[in-house]
Amino acid sequence: MNVKIGDYYQADVKSSALEERDKYITERWDQLFAHLREGFNNMINYLLMVNAAGCVTTLAFMGASPTAKNMLSLRLSAFFFALGIIFIGVLRAIIVHRAAGFFNTWRRDVKKYHSEQMPFSKMTANDDDRTQTAPIEFITGYASALSFIIAAITAAITLFKF
Repeated sequence: MNVKIGDYYQADVKSSALEERDKYITERWDQLFAHLREGFNNMINYLLMVNAAGCVTTLAFMGASPTAKNMLSLRLSAFFFALGIIFIGVLRAIIVHRAAGFFNTWRRDVKKYHSEQMPFSKMTANDDDRTQTAPIEFITGYASALSFIIAAITAAITLFKF
């Protein structure tokens, strides 16, 4: 990799060049964040849809067949589909509460910055620390996916035995 003089963020680089780089960084940040948000929303919607469809299908099958109604494996399947839906609800609640926390703490820090109680660098560092993706979001999403997989396998095995 060839590194040229002025490739780093330095005070002796022309301010117009630094502004262009900062503009590019901001645009790229926006692109990556939008991509992450879209993927996250698509996965949440997908897990909600497949768990809900699986639960409804299992319950409909159980309702249509007196034999199936009493099968523990189908009841477990319906339970895990429902559990997957619950995990999605919990995940959405986590996201909303974290977003509210981001907003409230950002507003508090901006107020401190404007009243000269906090430097700009500290305000942005606090925001960077706060807005890291939390493992609980991924864990809850994966728990929903795992619930779906368990439910689908349980239902499939039961249907082949039926």
